[in-house]
Amino acid sequence: MTMPTFSSTPFLDALDRLQKQFVLPTSAGTFGLEQLPADLRERAFFSARVVNADILQQAYDLISRGVSGGAHNASGTYVPGSSVNLATFRSEMKDYLQSISYQPKAGEEGTLKDLTTDKRLEVIYKTNVEMAQGYGTYLQQQDPASLDAYPAQELYRLEDRKERRAWGQRWNDAIQSLGLSNTSAIPVSDPFANDGMFALVNDPIWTTISRFGLPYPPFDFGSGMWVRDIDRLQAQELGLLASGDAAPAPDITRFNQGVQADVTDLAPALQSALSAFGKIVDGVFRMAGTP
Repeated sequence: MTMPTFSSTPFLDALDRLQKQFVLPTSAGTFGLEQLPADLRERAFFSARVVNADILQQAYDLISRGVSGGAHNASGTYVPGSSVNLATFRSEMKDYLQSISYQPKAGEEGTLKDLTTDKRLEVIYKTNVEMAQGYGTYLQQQDPASLDAYPAQELYRLEDRKERRAWGQRWNDAIQSLGLSNTSAIPVSDPFANDGMFALVNDPIWTTISRFGLPYPPFDFGSGMWVRDIDRLQAQELGLLASGDAAPAPDITRFNQGVQADVTDLAPALQSALSAFGKIVDGVFRMAGTP
């Protein structure tokens, strides 16, 4: 199975998300990048320990082509684009890395830190494409009519894995951390549950289970987990809503406002990298153009 594809509004929203990102070269590893506030992680295009802006820009351009299977021109006509799948991304990135004489650090050849490996390139491609897909679908969900018809969603396994994370346990831990009174999420009995994890759309559980601090999938690197819509009748049967209850309130603020984030605790190298895209005053980053 593959991640859901989409067209029309979700596609355009996904493309819009990519177009509003900035390329962030950084020497930080995965843990360091996880310290970035969620608003910044959502706006930045980066990969752990990639300090070469040209390499990141090449990856960004290819992934943008992967998301932009087409677009509507000024007259409203849908024009097919130049799509890039995973195989093409790997091939073109390897050709580019060879053209600039890229060499991994000694001792890192063939590991996940080596940008020429299939696995590293797959992580870069799939994470960013799926983030764009997840965002596009998420934003479409925020339409009031959609929230009324499909007020809940289910976390389920879309792609199988040889080694599965304990998503049921992660789900239950998130419920416990939030407190039962602060979430609609329904606990599950199986720590390795592949489905049956239900909650209302825009419930805080979705951000809490996310490694990236975002309310839409993917919720972790290579997880194979996704979400699917739950209609109002099933939501009522599950006890998530009572008959006549209002739909969840929409969340339409993402990417619509300037970014401000507390970066006091970020490593100096990350703060320095961010300074190219805005100002840091009294520990608060304000993106260029933010009021």
